[in-house]
Amino acid sequence: MALLKEPMAIMKIFPQIRSKAHCPILFLLGLLFIPTNNSYAQSINAPTDIADVQLWLDAGDPNGNGTTPPDGSTIDIWRDKSGLNNNATVLNGQGPASFRSLPALQINGRPVMEFASNNPTSGDIYNIANLDIRPNANPDISVFVVYRQRDISNTDNALWGIDNLNWDRFFYLRHSDFGDTVNDGIAGLGPGDRGAVIAGSAVANRTHLLSIVYDGEVSGGVNSGPNNASLVRFGSNIVTTFTDTTDPSDQQPSLNIGWDGDDGAGDFYLAEFIVYNRLLTTCETSQIVDYLSIKYGASFSRTITQQPATLAICSPDDAVFTVETTGNGLTYQWQEDVGNGIFSDIIDGGVYSGSGTDALTIVNPPVAYTGRNYRVLVTRPSGCISTSNIAGLTVGPTDMLVSTNTLQTFCDIDNGTIADLTIVGTDIKWYASDADGTPLPTSDVLATATYYATQTINGCESFPRLPVQVNIFETVTPPLPIDIPNLRQCDNLFIDGNDTNGSETFDLTQNETILLNGKSASDYSFGYFTEATYTDRIPTPNAFVNTVVGRQTIYVRISNNLDPVCHTDVTFDVEVMELPVVRSPIVFKNCDEDGVPDGFTDYNLNEANDLITNNNGNFTITYHSSFSDADTNNGTAISPVPYNNAMGNTVFARIENANGCHRVATINLEVSTTSFPIGYTQELADCDDDTIDGYRTFDLTQASNQFIAQFPTGQNLSVHYYRNLSDAQLEQNEIIDQTNYSNEVPFSQTLYIRVENDTGDCFGIGGHLILTVYPKPVFEVAPTAVYCIDGSPITLRTFNPEGTYTYEWTDENGTVIGNDPTVNITSAGVYTVIATSSFGCDSFPSIFNVVASGVAEINDTDISIKDFSENNTITIHTENNRLGPGDYEFALDSFFGPYQDEPFFNNVIAGTHTLYVRDKNGCGVSELEINVLGFPKFFTPNNDGYNDTWQAKGVNDNVSPSSSIRIFDRYGKLLVSLDPKGIGWNGTYNNARLPASDYWFVGRFIDQNGKVRIFKGHFSLIR
Repeated sequence: MALLKEPMAIMKIFPQIRSKAHCPILFLLGLLFIPTNNSYAQSINAPTDIADVQLWLDAGDPNGNGTTPPDGSTIDIWRDKSGLNNNATVLNGQGPASFRSLPALQINGRPVMEFASNNPTSGDIYNIANLDIRPNANPDISVFVVYRQRDISNTDNALWGIDNLNWDRFFYLRHSDFGDTVNDGIAGLGPGDRGAVIAGSAVANRTHLLSIVYDGEVSGGVNSGPNNASLVRFGSNIVTTFTDTTDPSDQQPSLNIGWDGDDGAGDFYLAEFIVYNRLLTTCETSQIVDYLSIKYGASFSRTITQQPATLAICSPDDAVFTVETTGNGLTYQWQEDVGNGIFSDIIDGGVYSGSGTDALTIVNPPVAYTGRNYRVLVTRPSGCISTSNIAGLTVGPTDMLVSTNTLQTFCDIDNGTIADLTIVGTDIKWYASDADGTPLPTSDVLATATYYATQTINGCESFPRLPVQVNIFETVTPPLPIDIPNLRQCDNLFIDGNDTNGSETFDLTQNETILLNGKSASDYSFGYFTEATYTDRIPTPNAFVNTVVGRQTIYVRISNNLDPVCHTDVTFDVEVMELPVVRSPIVFKNCDEDGVPDGFTDYNLNEANDLITNNNGNFTITYHSSFSDADTNNGTAISPVPYNNAMGNTVFARIENANGCHRVATINLEVSTTSFPIGYTQELADCDDDTIDGYRTFDLTQASNQFIAQFPTGQNLSVHYYRNLSDAQLEQNEIIDQTNYSNEVPFSQTLYIRVENDTGDCFGIGGHLILTVYPKPVFEVAPTAVYCIDGSPITLRTFNPEGTYTYEWTDENGTVIGNDPTVNITSAGVYTVIATSSFGCDSFPSIFNVVASGVAEINDTDISIKDFSENNTITIHTENNRLGPGDYEFALDSFFGPYQDEPFFNNVIAGTHTLYVRDKNGCGVSELEINVLGFPKFFTPNNDGYNDTWQAKGVNDNVSPSSSIRIFDRYGKLLVSLDPKGIGWNGTYNNARLPASDYWFVGRFIDQNGKVRIFKGHFSLIR
């Protein structure tokens, strides 16, 4: 096999076989990735360019006419393109392969035929009826196959063959008896050598090129080809050389695709299948391999392993085309396309060098070289030439940017970025220096500096870089609007003699230091405007008279002195604030009710506030003794409460609004000459209501008309109520809710009245209203009582009354049953008594709940007894008041108790007991005799008077004389039969004393109703 790696070795093996070009024969299997098919003397465009092709199946053209069926179509006849019409037809009883053109299934963009198996002898199988490749028909055969294994793990997976159970000519992608049974296949070599393992031939989803050359020689019915003249090549490697011994005639007479001829139905994608009926020369084999490699984008060529790549360079860079090859003694010739697909050899010189090497260099090609195409011819020592694909050249220009805008200015407030720089060009990039560095992000914020620009055309960046100077001018960052004060003044008379027209003079420059916000005043200029378009400039901002009444917005522009375009605009307001609207002068009257009729009294000056402000409570008001003090707010304000007119009959009020603007009002104080009649009072009286506490709610307005009636009519008077004289005089702490006033002193309270007109002048004042609350009757009762059924009447009583009252008793139906302090009743129920005082005040109702009770009515049916047990119990049934209406308690065997609420007794000893049922309400005690049946556990017949006999306990008269108790010894012998009502057994049998031991009994008890109860047990006789 080592000899076959060199062409000369093959010549030694086959000296008699020569091509017309004297090229040695080379049998080649390979796979080559070459993207472009090219024309050259040694290149072929189709397998038919080489003579003696017998079969050419192309999956991309299954109909043989260039038409493409839909993806997934089944192909019944796969047309042969060799010109011999050796079409592949579906083998009888098998299925057709499918045409697949989905991109995911294609090989280098070319469709494939999809073969699938059903079982080892069934699937998609074709037969080429007219192609006999048996040695006696065609001893020399060259087969080329491009395929890809499907990702299916069937065990024996054959692609083609003419096998007939004798190791004939065939190819398995995978075989279960050889190599790696998942990834390895075999090629049939003949009965002697059987098969050659082809490693990796079944690796899924890879494109493979396999060729098998059979060099047969049939003589006397036996095939025995030249020694090791046949070979199998897979990819770039010769798998084996062998001597063809396949049977010359006992094989299938026609070629099969999809199995080996008798089994091994396969699963694979087939792209191309080519058969020649002779041995190809080395050059012809290379041509086929190059043709298939280029067509299917595979790379299994012996010569070119890496194709030249198309280049895109930037002037003045050099263009270097390279090719990678394998093999010794190779020569190279680079060529240029001179037009119409004609290539001409390149000779070193000018811009070209290395035209005879594996690397062609074009020195600094001009832009005009764009669009030129190149390829290289690689010649092996045998003279066989491999042609590379075509590689194109693109040369991009690197013209320098030209711009006149090399000085650009920005304001810092604009936050300009690289993207804001202005320049004309293609694919602009900016740098921080004129040489090194990476491009600046377009989002970078600009600073005062020099920036450098380039443009890129067709991937080529210009040089040198264009410098652009950027200057950033500062602007003022103003304070927040909330921090810029408005200029405000109160309207006054001093400017124009009118304090209500809303016009004043302002110095707008007062805010300049604040607006600069720390910047230097020498670097900026201010402009003041009356509108937002900044066109109407104010000529004298330090003496500006507002042109809008009330509030007016001033627009301020702060400009950088070096570049006025960089400016900041802010606003603030000027405002002329209104003065309070007041009444002045006014007369304020008060009553002289302080006990000294001297014309002097205390005033609450705050009561004049509503008069002077027309009831506007949004002002701050202070009182002063002079107009000057009030106007300037100098000196000490006088206290408005209390103010005695002995200090002066005229006071001055300073009325100031929320803006600090004020006016002064004059208040003249006068003393009223009217009053209530001496000793005049009214009383509002009522009974105490919800609780006996002396407090009640009154409607004071019920007395108002009478108070007003004490004064002449036509005065438009109103009545005001106060708790004391001082409050009434000073008009403070007035009782506002006159219709819903609760007295604050229990039982009796005096209120003070102030009568005044609608201007606040006092007409009368004093304590003229008495509020009286009469108490409710109070007495005691016992709220509950018991009436025993079938008993005597009972008396309900009131006691400890706190006055002389009348009474009314009613039953639960509201019927009056008595009018005395007591009443007799004869039935249970709910009874009510109400007492009435001499003032007509009713007491709260007192309710008597009289409950019915009585002695219990109990008999044997009201109890349940559990006896003859370890825990005897007695249960009294009380549900549904079956014992009576009373509340009962229970005791056992003692009239005096103790009594218990629970109607249940446990651990009751056997015998006769008395049950006592007592009414808790005192209506009486009932009793019932109870028998609890039981038997003693032992007895001691020693005549000491205690336990001398054994007998059942709790037996009563209800037990029938037919009842009996039989006693047995431990052996079951009947000793005695007792009457349950008798004296019992004394421990003898036939007058003989029986020994101490355990004895057994059976008790049979029959009541008067015939009910039978059986008891069994044992007891001890103790001596």
